[in-house]
Amino acid sequence: MANLSENPQWVDGIYQIETSDPVVGGPDGVSNRQAKELASRTRYLKEEQEKTGSDLATHVAAADPHTQYAPKVNPSFTGTPKAPTPATDSNSQQVATTAFVRSALAGLVGSAPASLDTLNELAAALNNDPNFSTTVINLLSEKLSAEKNGEDILDKNAFVRNLGLDSAKNNAVVVKNIHDFGARDDCVEAKQAIATNNYNAFLLAIKNRPCRVFFPYTNTGCYKFDGVSADLDLEGVEIVVDPGVYFYTPNDNNRNIIRRPGGKINRFTKIQVDGESRFVHGIGPHAERHPAEKELADSVNSGESHIPQALNFINDSATTFKLNGVWPKVALLPTTDEFSIAENSTIFPSPDATFWGSMFPAVVGDTVLASCRDGGKYSCVFIETVNGWVLVRYTRETRSVTVSRSNNGVFSETNHIWDDGIVPSYYFDNAIIGGHIIGETSVGIIVNGTVILRVDTDSAILSVGWANGYGQNNLCTISDPIMMRGKKLHGLPLINIICIGDSTGDRNVTIYSQFDYAMKYYAGLGGGQVAKLTNLASSGDTSSQQAQRLLATDISGYTFCLIQVGINNIQQQKGVSSFLADIESMIDYCRRFKVEPIVGIPAMFYTRNDIRTAGISTDHLGQPSAKSELGSLYRLGLIRLCANKNVMLSSSGDSNGVVSPRLLGLEGVDPMMMDNIHQTAFGSMLMGMAWARTMASYFIKNGRETKRKDSLIGPRSASVARLSARYFSAGGGGDVPQTPLYSISDDGKLITLSYYLSRGTADWSGDVIVGKLPARLRPMTDQRFLTQGTNSGIIPVGGLVSVVITRNGDIRLLGATNDCYFVPFNITYSI
Repeated sequence: MANLSENPQWVDGIYQIETSDPVVGGPDGVSNRQAKELASRTRYLKEEQEKTGSDLATHVAAADPHTQYAPKVNPSFTGTPKAPTPATDSNSQQVATTAFVRSALAGLVGSAPASLDTLNELAAALNNDPNFSTTVINLLSEKLSAEKNGEDILDKNAFVRNLGLDSAKNNAVVVKNIHDFGARDDCVEAKQAIATNNYNAFLLAIKNRPCRVFFPYTNTGCYKFDGVSADLDLEGVEIVVDPGVYFYTPNDNNRNIIRRPGGKINRFTKIQVDGESRFVHGIGPHAERHPAEKELADSVNSGESHIPQALNFINDSATTFKLNGVWPKVALLPTTDEFSIAENSTIFPSPDATFWGSMFPAVVGDTVLASCRDGGKYSCVFIETVNGWVLVRYTRETRSVTVSRSNNGVFSETNHIWDDGIVPSYYFDNAIIGGHIIGETSVGIIVNGTVILRVDTDSAILSVGWANGYGQNNLCTISDPIMMRGKKLHGLPLINIICIGDSTGDRNVTIYSQFDYAMKYYAGLGGGQVAKLTNLASSGDTSSQQAQRLLATDISGYTFCLIQVGINNIQQQKGVSSFLADIESMIDYCRRFKVEPIVGIPAMFYTRNDIRTAGISTDHLGQPSAKSELGSLYRLGLIRLCANKNVMLSSSGDSNGVVSPRLLGLEGVDPMMMDNIHQTAFGSMLMGMAWARTMASYFIKNGRETKRKDSLIGPRSASVARLSARYFSAGGGGDVPQTPLYSISDDGKLITLSYYLSRGTADWSGDVIVGKLPARLRPMTDQRFLTQGTNSGIIPVGGLVSVVITRNGDIRLLGATNDCYFVPFNITYSI
């Protein structure tokens, strides 16, 4: 058997075997003719291709393959080359022709006076001094030295005042620690009289505004204030408190300084008021906002659009990490060892008994998503916080989401079990997963566009990422990360609801229950669905009967428990204390089963006598009870109980508008109520909308707007976050014991840096880069501010230091002296 011969030549046309052709083999046989012609074409094309490649390689290797052209670098022309003459006002890199030069010289001479239009005349004007520059410099040297940055100024304070910088320095919005002014959190129950009165310390701290005053949790967490002022307000003051901090005042005078209007505060903070009134109230982030600035309750249903950002593992400050050790005794270790990092992906061997991963810095309002697949048994969403981390994973065998936490080295873990009706049809390892930062300490875990779980952290959130573990070194891939900024709308999860109530929720009384409407309207907010609705409401029951019924019911597997009670307690005046005790028992029962309770405010409308005395023309008489007007303490007590128990509140009254018997007599009006207690179908609809908005808000709204933080959350963990020490080089070496704080505002569009950066053992003299901000925290344009450096004793040293933060994240210090140890930060910019 032999191969056909191949001739490297092009053959036009391929022979078509006719039906009459005999089957003939051999090198020239008809049966081989087509193959031979095609083989010749192929050999021809192969040799031509190889020749082309060889010629191209020779061409590329040649030092000057195009001798007929001038090179771009240092060209040498011959003859009389020509170029376009630039415009007379040109200031670019165009070639200057002789015509342009002559025109420029003519313009120069023409604009000079006749006595100075030649070099000789200019020399005469300079007194023929060849050292004119030196002469001028010597005269200037008798003035201030620029190199000393103001050290040779005799009276520096007067100099600063004359420049108008004194007020600017004092008014810089920096965080002032209230303890630096003599304040102490040493107030305890039954010993308030001997506690430190922080009135004067607070006055000193807020003397120069705007300012921020930081109240750390260092002892009891309670700060006493005893002092009033007739004209003092807190305009320009922002109070920053650690979780668990609260205030005490021994009298109920509303002119007490800590209760004055105009200020801002970073979180809900309890104020315990003593005296004849003796009550507890609080101030929160929205306490002093104007009504027009408040967000509408139904804003979760507003439209929005976003252009996503494609994140880059190399250029967008991603941090790869290992939870070093054997689970759960692990510590977060940022490292690149054993990670293969590309722009679009990070690949690593999934560890045997812990988790590794990658994360991006993120702020409130950010949604960060990616794919985390293959590798180990668990693909996870990872959250870095100021005091530790949170890791969220799905376990197929138990149909549960496990939330693991490390807070200041203390490990804890909770499981959220879903029944067969709620288990998603997707899993973490083949889905788009990530997190939406709801608030400084709240994050919604997202799987394929739906918030499946809300997680409240113990300290401020720094980064969102992904992790993988228990993989016996199988390779895991995290890829295609994206970020959406300021996104508020997300899909809502499938939920189960159990309800407890009285006649206002009983289907047999109100025809279509408010709870039925709640299920219906929840679907209109982010596509959420209710898999199961159990309504335990029964007409005529008081809170004790309702509590007895709920506590006898297995509520495991439910997401929310809607508690709408109190009408019968008010009508029968059963007593506020027993009423609140019943509600508290229901709240505690829900928490035991990991069911989120939501409490509805009971109705308190008009009485039958109100209708008679008002002279309203209507057949409606109302319910016979005359005690609806006695419901204030029940309602307020319930609200305060929810505050103390950290429970969300749904007030249908906020959506109902005016409730009056007059509406029943107006033609064409759809009244809210059918009598003075029970709502109409329209009323049930409005109440259902209120419930639906509250449930939706739990998953996607800022945590400070829905739930206050529990006072038992660890101290020294304010929601103002601290920049990680890994972002700072401290001038090229040394440790960084103190780094600036930062807070985010305007839906993730503004950042404020404050507090101090300390030098450690590094050298800050000269122009030095001391750190690099992650991509998410970098300014849109270069930023610069002046600040006063201090020594380790917080005493000003040297002149003003210039701090520059560039678009690429570099933090530069200019003008710091060798004895400068702390540099205050005080700047707000767009990110």
